Amino acid sequence: MRVSGVPLDACTFPCVLKACGELNNIFVGTAIHGLAIKLGFVSNVFVVNSLVAYSANGQSMEALRVFREMQKAALSPSTYTFVSALQACEDMSLGKHGMEIHANVLKSNHHLDLYVANALLVMYTRCGKVGEALKIFDGMDERDNISWNSMLSGFVQNVFYNEALQFCHEMQDAGQKPDQGSVVSLLSASARLGNILYGMEIHAYAVKNGLESDLQVGNTLIDFYGKCSRINYIDSVFRRIPNKDLISWTTVIAGHAQNNSHLRAVELFREAQMERMDVDAMMIGSVLRACIGLEHIFLLKELHSYIVKKGLSDLVLYNTILDAYGACGNVDYAFHIFKLIEFKDIVSWTSMMNCYVHNGLANEALHLFLSLKEVGVETDFVALMSALSAASSLSALRKGKEIHGYLVRKGFIEESSIASSLVDMDGADAWRRWINGVAGVVACGVAGLMASRGRGGTTCLGFAERLSDAMSPLFATVAHTARTELLNTIGKQVYGAA
Repeated sequence: MRVSGVPLDACTFPCVLKACGELNNIFVGTAIHGLAIKLGFVSNVFVVNSLVAYSANGQSMEALRVFREMQKAALSPSTYTFVSALQACEDMSLGKHGMEIHANVLKSNHHLDLYVANALLVMYTRCGKVGEALKIFDGMDERDNISWNSMLSGFVQNVFYNEALQFCHEMQDAGQKPDQGSVVSLLSASARLGNILYGMEIHAYAVKNGLESDLQVGNTLIDFYGKCSRINYIDSVFRRIPNKDLISWTTVIAGHAQNNSHLRAVELFREAQMERMDVDAMMIGSVLRACIGLEHIFLLKELHSYIVKKGLSDLVLYNTILDAYGACGNVDYAFHIFKLIEFKDIVSWTSMMNCYVHNGLANEALHLFLSLKEVGVETDFVALMSALSAASSLSALRKGKEIHGYLVRKGFIEESSIASSLVDMDGADAWRRWINGVAGVVACGVAGLMASRGRGGTTCLGFAERLSDAMSPLFATVAHTARTELLNTIGKQVYGAA
């Protein structure tokens, strides 16, 4: 048009901008935006509405900026504009902007518009404000499938899984039939809750209503059965998916790897390669977990070569490779990977420490832990556990006490796994000083731990007896168990044959 000299008008820009949005072509879209400003069409309501919609497609801040310019120019936003601007508020950081747009909606005559209300629902659930979303939903005079599914998926996205299942009953009571989107949300909620019966009911509903062959439903079913440890159902659902995609293969491999079906996970990976699937870092991560379970060093090296060949230099992936080499007993390869990681996080350091501890190199693990302070990496609970295990192996009581002090300051002291490591490190004489300062339930657990390991002698027995007398019935039960275990251990040395 421009080459031919055909004049552009207010109808031209919306069409071209919509095409740019569909193609996600930011470069051309920006050029069109500049041309609209140059020719004076930026004050036209149709053009501005299109600019907002274009910018909302991956350019959130630009969409919100154009929306503000529209308000300053006293142009009336359309339903299309409000929906596009709300879609631009795609995460919690933009929640304030979303609330401002909501205020503008209330001032306009669009507050009863179904499309705008649905966009408000999605915006508030994305921003973690489920209560506000419910207010919008309850205030709607008219609801469609999008309204119900948006609220249902909002519950799931914000970890309100039980509420999601309850909401489904309300949905059916209102005469709304669950569709593909509803089934996906309900299966996700059932998977997170480990509610196998409810999930299987949803599966039966999907089969009855012809939804099982839907790709997204099939992939979610695989994930559901994987999280509920039903391996036989995983393969059954996978086989019935007609056109499997990368997510299908990744999910089924992850399901088997997570449920210790390691050989099957590797077999499926081979099949995915034969199907010429574009293998990604997530799928490789699952196969690496299978290698850890199998402790198969040759398979691991083969997979490592494949990762290098494909150029999959993901930090999470390299941390997993490090873990795998450690689990397979190849410390040199693990350390080589550790050195290759340019920007190490706490997981990288902890993985290397665990590798050393796992392979009997406690001194190296402790040395690595001490290096954390030098490089300015903040330790976490898992790193401290590795350091305590190393200190215990070396009987490095002084260094262990320093770690113990750090645990107290950071509030980790009441973790039962920490208690176990401290008992291993401190021995029978030191545990009494520590145990008086922790909560009763942990104290009971440690008493039982000491008893089961035959450490602490009559002191531990006396402590268990005092706990039984002084504490609540729940704690007393644990303490009684500790006392019984200790009696079995000490036996005739203290109480004779009785």
